[in-house]
Amino acid sequence: MAAFNESRHPLDRRQLIMYRTLGEMPANPSMHLCAHLYASDRNSLYIVSNHLNMGDTWTQMASLAHTVIFHTEMQDLWFSERRGGGGDERWYIKEDSTDRVTNGRGTYRSRVFSPSGVHVASVLQDGMIRLTKGPQATEEEVKFIRATQDSWPLRETLNESQTDCTTLPYETQTGPSIFTLFETSVFAHRLPPTFLNRTQMLDARLEADEPARWTGVKEILRLGPP
Repeated sequence: MAAFNESRHPLDRRQLIMYRTLGEMPANPSMHLCAHLYASDRNSLYIVSNHLNMGDTWTQMASLAHTVIFHTEMQDLWFSERRGGGGDERWYIKEDSTDRVTNGRGTYRSRVFSPSGVHVASVLQDGMIRLTKGPQATEEEVKFIRATQDSWPLRETLNESQTDCTTLPYETQTGPSIFTLFETSVFAHRLPPTFLNRTQMLDARLEADEPARWTGVKEILRLGPP
């Protein structure tokens, strides 16, 4: 996904992870759901830090809450009984992203699709992600965070469904984007009141669904018709 993500803002980046079962699965629906639950937590918060171009610099990371919602009947969640040389012949795919990072925490979101392209589950994880070694960011840490922040591409579009503040001068903004995610001590234990006030305006959210883009991904991966 490097080529896809290179020119995109961290909130618009995606990671695709495919998974299947190896070995025999019992004829117990609960075990099949447990396998999906296990796969739902793969890399999660690491993907968030990677999308921020900070995958090698975080100092503390921990999951705070992890939620999985199954949307379909078991027939779309049942792993295949047809087994090739290496295991299950059917691959599920996770589309991973983040839509909020602030105050030393970040959200990980994932949509899980069946081999036939059905959206079978959604995942939301709240996690702690910090970049500072101490309670307060050092001058070097501040410089690094700001330099990384300034290197992010601007978001190409922003509409009412993606922000709580629709009057900000996004198109006329010069210099670092007003929609960047970090301030001086964003990953420190203490945050200045000015930052807390500013983050109330930056509740950027993703579109609910993007079927056209997903159709293209399915064609590339040859997952079959929707």
